[in-house]
Amino acid sequence: MQAPSDVQDQRFKVAKNLSEQIAGYLRVQIIRGELAPGKRILEAKLAETMQVSRGPIREALRILEKTRLIELTPRRGARVAEMSPADIESLYDVLTELYALVAGKAAENRDQEDLQKIGTAVKGANACASKGDPAGYYDAIFDFAIAIRKASRNSLADQMLEDLEPATRRTQFATLSRRVDDLTKNVTFFQKGARYIEKGNAEKAAQIIRQYAQNEKAFALRMQRNENTGQIS
Repeated sequence: MQAPSDVQDQRFKVAKNLSEQIAGYLRVQIIRGELAPGKRILEAKLAETMQVSRGPIREALRILEKTRLIELTPRRGARVAEMSPADIESLYDVLTELYALVAGKAAENRDQEDLQKIGTAVKGANACASKGDPAGYYDAIFDFAIAIRKASRNSLADQMLEDLEPATRRTQFATLSRRVDDLTKNVTFFQKGARYIEKGNAEKAAQIIRQYAQNEKAFALRMQRNENTGQIS
């Protein structure tokens, strides 16, 4: 699967906010699976590779810990966080209710600019689904998610979902690479959701997004079970 635009290969360059940049650099690798679950992240080696001091490295690791991408353990250092079935269940159960909330609120509070952004995202997802382009589809569905979050006018729910976005992107990147043939079916959730939001039907908008999130949870859990038993999903 070709890397989507937000996880393209990038060369490291020193910037003003060094710890944020280092966190972003590592975030990309974790989302793409290049830093595998359970893999140790060695501060000294990373500092040497990037030619920076260990202070910004430590701060970057704390940033990633807050978004549940790594685990910091006293005397053991940092490891890429693993996603157990319980972790997947918990993540999607929270995402389901939060996205259902913002979808319903988007139906009530959206304006024409919001509808344009939502429509553009859905058109992009549909085009990528038709071409069998999971990387482009990945970009488009997160454009949709951000558009409905902003349209909801619920800043608290928006912030909570933004905090969960790295873990969400990690899970979605892993699953979408396995389901090229499923994209045309998957995109219908977004098409229906956009129509309900445009019509101002909060109940139906929330319902379809809830169905989508639960469908994604089931797929992620099935994929992990298959991996654990050596099967191919």
